[in-house]
Amino acid sequence: MIDIDDAAQVRLFDRRRLLDRASAAVRRVEEAIQSAATVSLPPLPKNPILTLDLPPGLAGVARTIQALAVELGLPPLLLWESHLARLPVPLVILRARPAAPEDGDPVDAPLVDLGAQLNDETHPAWAFTFLLALLEPWMKSSPAGRLYELAQAESTGLACFRPDVPLVDNPAKRIAQGVHERSPFFWAWEPLVGVAQDWSQRMMFYAEAGATWASGDELTAVHVMARHPRYWPRITTFVQLAWNGEPENTADVHVYARRTAGLKLLLQKRGATQLTVFAEGVGTALEAAWYLLELGEWVSLYAAGLYGVDPADRVPLQFLEAVTQ
Repeated sequence: MIDIDDAAQVRLFDRRRLLDRASAAVRRVEEAIQSAATVSLPPLPKNPILTLDLPPGLAGVARTIQALAVELGLPPLLLWESHLARLPVPLVILRARPAAPEDGDPVDAPLVDLGAQLNDETHPAWAFTFLLALLEPWMKSSPAGRLYELAQAESTGLACFRPDVPLVDNPAKRIAQGVHERSPFFWAWEPLVGVAQDWSQRMMFYAEAGATWASGDELTAVHVMARHPRYWPRITTFVQLAWNGEPENTADVHVYARRTAGLKLLLQKRGATQLTVFAEGVGTALEAAWYLLELGEWVSLYAAGLYGVDPADRVPLQFLEAVTQ
């Protein structure tokens, strides 16, 4: 365990300078937009379905893009599964992983190879911005440009996540401290469920700490029914990822508010610790997703420091790679 308020200790454990990468939000948006501009897109067939096939480490980002597709004015967008090849509709495949024999791609389906841009090591907010910029020709707006404005805006408070900002003023450090030596359970309502998935994956990937995620629907309809050992609520912290915006359907606001309040009351009665993390300085769900992807990277890196884990080590993955070769 290191003192995450000691900048020297933080720099020492982070040999791949992932914290420096996390600090470069403005450059990250610029580079993602520029990289997307180098990719040639095929003309869309009539009434197409877009399919997104990303590596496992970006599964949460893929889910978030899918959840925002309607808001962005995109054609129908699905996450790739091999059975989609049998659909009697034109597909466009956006792929960033090696094709597997079971994929069975349709012979005439346009394939956009994104393997040079996206992999398991890609920063999630970079991947999110890249995909938004890439898909922009099929949208009714220009969201990537808006993210560039947000990255420069002081209202988002991204500068407060940096290592030289002390814990008392640093939301990312406080969240990492709040889930340290506990089992975090990240959850959100759509369209932020994919972000909760990404937070869970980053926590495991960088800090080697067990983490769980679920949608608000799954949590309120399924997970609350589970009977756990008595110690479980005392070691679990439920972390809701949220934003202050409201759905277009005003009735939905009250439904979500009642369900969230009821869920939190139930968790309180069971003795579980709870945190709510709000996306600050944003006005739309898309902006909230980007902000929380940025914040989640910081939280998991600080969590790695608290556990004394170099976030670049990946020891279990190295072991699996060695024994399966």
